Amino acid sequence: MRSFARAVKSTALVLLSVLIALLIFLAIDVAYTLWTAPDPALDPYDRRANGWYQLRPDFVGTETFGSETYGVYTDANGFRTAAPVGDTPDQGPARTLFLGDSFTYGINGPWSDTFVGMYAATASGPVKNAGVASYSPTAYLLHYRAALAKDLLAPEHRVIIGVDISDVQDEAAKWTEIDGTPARYSALRDSGLTRWLDRTFPHGLTLWGMVEDGLKALKSPGAVKGSGQTDAVAVAMAGIPRSAFTFQNWETLDAQEYAPLGVAGGLERIESKLAELTALAHDNGGEVWLLAYPWPAQLVHDSAQLDWPSHLRGVCERIKCAGVIDAFPAFQQARDSDPDWYATLFLNKDVHYSKAGNALVYTTVLDAIGP
Repeated sequence: MRSFARAVKSTALVLLSVLIALLIFLAIDVAYTLWTAPDPALDPYDRRANGWYQLRPDFVGTETFGSETYGVYTDANGFRTAAPVGDTPDQGPARTLFLGDSFTYGINGPWSDTFVGMYAATASGPVKNAGVASYSPTAYLLHYRAALAKDLLAPEHRVIIGVDISDVQDEAAKWTEIDGTPARYSALRDSGLTRWLDRTFPHGLTLWGMVEDGLKALKSPGAVKGSGQTDAVAVAMAGIPRSAFTFQNWETLDAQEYAPLGVAGGLERIESKLAELTALAHDNGGEVWLLAYPWPAQLVHDSAQLDWPSHLRGVCERIKCAGVIDAFPAFQQARDSDPDWYATLFLNKDVHYSKAGNALVYTTVLDAIGP
């Protein structure tokens, strides 16, 4: 009996020691994160209530993604530009407006390495890039309305919307609206403490982030040059639930990553927002093009559940858009002709494009609509 009591006491002491150690680690992490936090003015993103954010207007600074640090510049409206506003003359209202998420924004690197930057360099009229990381049609519609209200667009203009694979999950599980402004679904249920933590630590806790990165590095395969289409990294990137709805059973996704609306609800919400945006464009001298491009998943797996370009063509027909710019064939051809297609077209251990991948999107856009 005494040995059992001693065992219980020893176990309780171990658990108490672990708890105290975790609390001490958390306290140190909070203090370290606050101490090392960069000046908010150096962050290109202006973070608002309920998880909403926008690019800061007239921003001159840098952003880091992976191992790449590059210059980021925005105009007075928070649209990414090639250079600081004072270094380039205002070309007037835009003939072409790009809407989209991180792919359109160009999170892979400097302006010249992005497909919007490449297109702007050859376009016959002014181009504006309203892409922002992790946006989706709820946000695209808000930005288009704002551009119209500020007379930023030419009387006859075109809107190219990069309808990203991730937009389905974002519309199903991330973005809703509160009083006409995009807001995260989580804002409807998060406690005041959770919202404070999100505002205070928008990038998470520093030390815990290092622990997470280390654990991911242990689990993640390294890049294997010359390994062909069975490249372990490509396969790993192709298994991300965020891009799995084209080949994976929706019931499984609906119960977890795509709640509360589910995959079908996300698709319906995308079409509703795009229909509203297209109708608004028609009323204001604009035409809307939908841009389709693949993630690694769509190049590794057969699209047994939903073919993304075909789906967008159906959406375009129903909402009466100008057409679908389909970059899938260019990527499929590159995949079939290059055994190291993932290492060539994508950033290592990521789903975003390299400069070469962006160049494929650029040439597709140029071929479809001209300069």
